[in-house]
Amino acid sequence: MNPETEIQASRENILRDLRDKKKHINKLEAKIKELEGDTSSYAVFEFIGEEVEQCSRWLSLESAKSFLDDISKRREDLAY
Repeated sequence: MNPETEIQASRENILRDLRDKKKHINKLEAKIKELEGDTSSYAVFEFIGEEVEQCSRWLSLESAKSFLDDISKRREDLAY
């Protein structure tokens, strides 16, 4: 596989992974809204909140941008 194809495949995999994580966050946010009024579900609510926080870190635009910048730099280095 040539470097351009590898980089494109890697980028597509990253974007697919980010979309999957975003879907996961959306499901968790919906579950939180469902549980908000139920005080007996407090422990579950707290767990889901932590899960959403973790997913948010995964989706950090800054880290994703940094990773894609690194890939672009490697591509430029390979071009020379």
